[in-house]
Amino acid sequence: MSELLNSMQTLGLNEQQDGGNLSQTPADQHQHQQQQQLLSQLSEGGGPPIDPNDRAAVIRSYVEQLPMVAEWMRTVPPRSELDFSDPDIRGEVDKLVGTVAVIRKVSAVEDNPPLEEIFQSGALPMLQSFMYWDEVPQLQFEAAWAAMNVASGASHLTMAVVEVGTIDAFIHLLRSETVEVIEQGIWGLGNIAGDGAEMRNLVLTSGALDACYELGPKFGNDSSTVLLERNFIWSVSNFIRSKPPPASNFCHQALNIITAFLDHSDEECLLDALWGMSYLSDANEVNEEL
Repeated sequence: MSELLNSMQTLGLNEQQDGGNLSQTPADQHQHQQQQQLLSQLSEGGGPPIDPNDRAAVIRSYVEQLPMVAEWMRTVPPRSELDFSDPDIRGEVDKLVGTVAVIRKVSAVEDNPPLEEIFQSGALPMLQSFMYWDEVPQLQFEAAWAAMNVASGASHLTMAVVEVGTIDAFIHLLRSETVEVIEQGIWGLGNIAGDGAEMRNLVLTSGALDACYELGPKFGNDSSTVLLERNFIWSVSNFIRSKPPPASNFCHQALNIITAFLDHSDEECLLDALWGMSYLSDANEVNEEL
């Protein structure tokens, strides 16, 4: 990963950068320093308020560099080749996490998020691959959230996310030991399934409901997992939402999960469980059990 630091400096994504490159004029360097400060604030999610005009300019500038960011990410070695106990490697992986976090935040801007640009940049396959980096849960979290944001766009973007293997990656996240990572996995599956019957069927035939069954032991008896449970039952309801209803075996699986939430103490969980029962009522195969 020796090129990682240099690539980030070139792209203006390295928070430790000290002054720009030799081709810059003093005016260019001043502008770069301003943009670097704003990008740092964006990637950290904090700092002083950013002037909306400046923030928009920085985002536009970053979006223009997305193809370069994606090209750099393709140079990152496979996780199997990395020694995560090496402090130098860990430091550079932290910079990778920061870069993906910026993509995630840019994909979530309120006005006209550049979802198409992220797709066109070629970043999606790398976001999908980063979801398998079990040694770095924060990277999994950021990559999954960014991919999910793209999938929430137009239908062709949902399909693009699916075509790079993201459904299997989201299912992989359900086996994480980190609750926040699991949340992103189940939320991503629910978003894809909500795009329509075709996407829903792809999610179901990939084994999403089987993976959901395995999540039961991760639910607590208190409020510690209520956010996860809300995402979970919302997603399971989405799995059987679109018409025509899914195959009967999937309806029965979903029914077994949803009925377990009908006496849930959390109102949001209960409401989504009731919506799930409503969707199942449209499936002739399970009407007798309902």
